[in-house]
Amino acid sequence: MNGSSINIGAIIALDTTNRKLARTAIELAVEDVNRNTSVLNGTILNIHIRDSKHDALTGASAALELIRKGCVSIVGPQTSVVAEFVGYLGVAAHVPVVTFGATNPSLSMHRYPYFIRTVPNDKMQMRAIAKLVDLYRWRDVALVYDDMGTGAVPAITDALREVEANIVLKAAVPPQANVSSMRKLLEDELMGLESRVFIVHMHDDLALMLFSEASK
Repeated sequence: MNGSSINIGAIIALDTTNRKLARTAIELAVEDVNRNTSVLNGTILNIHIRDSKHDALTGASAALELIRKGCVSIVGPQTSVVAEFVGYLGVAAHVPVVTFGATNPSLSMHRYPYFIRTVPNDKMQMRAIAKLVDLYRWRDVALVYDDMGTGAVPAITDALREVEANIVLKAAVPPQANVSSMRKLLEDELMGLESRVFIVHMHDDLALMLFSEASK
């Protein structure tokens, strides 16, 4: 294999700070591997990065393009919604998909044998949150989530049931939410609740918008 090269792909949403950091980390990792010729016996990695734009169809289209380029594996995407589409394509093409951010428990190797997750799924995280709720004896909580948290809803529901806590409201925030719609959610649905405990599970940019409007 000496002197040969391998194409690998990466699908990342590049419109936020965390995703830009992810791209930098992937590129630096590839540079490290290519610099040390003993790692792959002189084989060079060629990285091809595509932007999913948080959209499942865009992510699936990017995956198809990378597979056609001959990529032997795909890193990402971070979100479960996009990962489900890409994971299905990975199974069909026998191309491993390695995610460091998709946490939906339904994305299992049982359903997607070429799907590899490097982070714990939502069940583990939600059990920890439920233990915190139980520690402070909170009995009523509200859940605010976007498409990233879709898979977390059944997980947190089950975890809270185990500690005898109730979800009094499940508020879904669309990915295209803006300041106006976020303020409307706060004023019309959240401010009038008797519960003052809110579990927020969403992308960092939407969460920052929510907290910013809440502080006002």
